[in-house]
Amino acid sequence: MLKCLKESFNCTNKYIILATPLILFSLISSLYMVFSMNGNLISMLIAIILFFLMFSAFLAGWFYMTANVIKNGDREDPNSILKEFPAGVGEYMLSAMGLLFNTLVIMIIMTIASYFIGMKLIGSIGISPDAFSKSLESVETLKAFLSSLTAIQLAKLNYWNLLIFCTMIFTYFLLLFYAPAIFFKTKNPFKALFVGIKDIF
Repeated sequence: MLKCLKESFNCTNKYIILATPLILFSLISSLYMVFSMNGNLISMLIAIILFFLMFSAFLAGWFYMTANVIKNGDREDPNSILKEFPAGVGEYMLSAMGLLFNTLVIMIIMTIASYFIGMKLIGSIGISPDAFSKSLESVETLKAFLSSLTAIQLAKLNYWNLLIFCTMIFTYFLLLFYAPAIFFKTKNPFKALFVGIKDIF
C-alpha cells in the first residue's frame, strides 16, 4: 500500500502538467456558469446542457491523459501528454457522458432513499424550509435559529447530518473505481459501473 502511494506521488510530481487542464477547466467553467445562469428558464436549461457536454469532454480528455501516464510513465518529455487530450475527447466522450449520467442518477436514488430512511427512523425536525434558509443568511441568525430549537430538534438535526454524511461516503465508495473501469477495462459506462463495484469488493 505504501509502495503504491509512493509511486502515485512520484508519478504526480513528474507529470505535474496534468494539473493544467484541471485548473483551466475550473476557471472557464466557473466563469461560464456565472455569466450564463442569469437568463430565463430555457436559456438556463441550455446552459446546463452545454455545461454537461463541456464537463464530459473535459473528463474524457483528462482521464485519458491520466490513464496513459499510468500505462506509460517513462516519457522523456512529460509535457507531451497534453497532446493526447483531444484524442481522449474523441475516443471517450460518450463514455464520459454515460459516467456523468449514471453518477447523477445514482446520487439522486441514494438521496431519495436516504430521505425515506431518515423520515422512517429519525422523523421530521419540524423546521420549515424558509426558516432554515433564512437562518443561513449570517452567523448571528444561525446562532439565534439554533438556540431556538429544542433538545429533541437538535438531536434530530444531528442525526440527519450524520445520515447525509454516511450516504455521501457510501455513494462515493461505490463509485470509487467507476472511472478507472471505463478507461482501463471497458468503454461501456453501464458495464463499467458493475465492473467498478465488483473491483471494490
